[in-house]
Amino acid sequence: MRRLVTAVPALALCLIFLQGASRVSPVYFVDGWTDPSRPTATFAFDRSLQELGVSPDIVVAARNSPQRLRLLGKPGGGLSFDVPGAPVAPCDYPWTYALNPSGSYYVCFQGIHATAVLYVYRTNGRRVAMRRVPNAATQNLHAVAFLDDDRLLFESYDPHCPDQSLSISMMSISSRFPPRPYFACANGIIAGSRHFAYLRGMKDEREYSLDGHTWTRGTLYGLDADDRPITDGSPLVLRFMQLHPLGGIRSVSLGGFRKTM
Repeated sequence: MRRLVTAVPALALCLIFLQGASRVSPVYFVDGWTDPSRPTATFAFDRSLQELGVSPDIVVAARNSPQRLRLLGKPGGGLSFDVPGAPVAPCDYPWTYALNPSGSYYVCFQGIHATAVLYVYRTNGRRVAMRRVPNAATQNLHAVAFLDDDRLLFESYDPHCPDQSLSISMMSISSRFPPRPYFACANGIIAGSRHFAYLRGMKDEREYSLDGHTWTRGTLYGLDADDRPITDGSPLVLRFMQLHPLGGIRSVSLGGFRKTM
């Protein structure tokens, strides 16, 4: 069922969620809520931390492109694309979707266990470009991210790791070489412009690392336009809580949109 969110000016939503003209500028998409009793929504902020608008849909953004997916829940479960005439979204779990940096491909996993199927699509087509079962573990947020336009990082099962037995693997979406280990003993990956952050732990025991060696205790929501960590003390999070005192955040992603002149 589609969620209801306070309306915002149509012009603002057009600038945020649709393509316009001119140069690409970063936009932060906050997956959060204004009150614990209300459903989550997607809040858009510009680099100066001005709130631009809100969408009831789940937004999956391409970091270096205005391209994005907008997903909404459908009756009976699963997801559909919020585009007139578009097909039903191929996967049921929004956290398994990712767009590559240029926005030319998107992927998603159907299922949350080792038998989860990876689907690869061109964003301008409806045929499956690739379908594989790469031993993925996709039950956590930040389980999928692109290393570049071709190489995909994903959470995978690893019996050699303690606790959750999870690591990060890598595969190509354009060739058939087998998935290979990328980073051992982590249960999440967040992509930045030039750097990546690794996650491990659950709930109050969460940690993150920006270099793969030094770990910091706490929640990492995303990376900003300069690859700095977005945490509870970051300006974006403090600004969101100032505007929505009863609210909360699950994650923050960065995308581009074309500013009109």
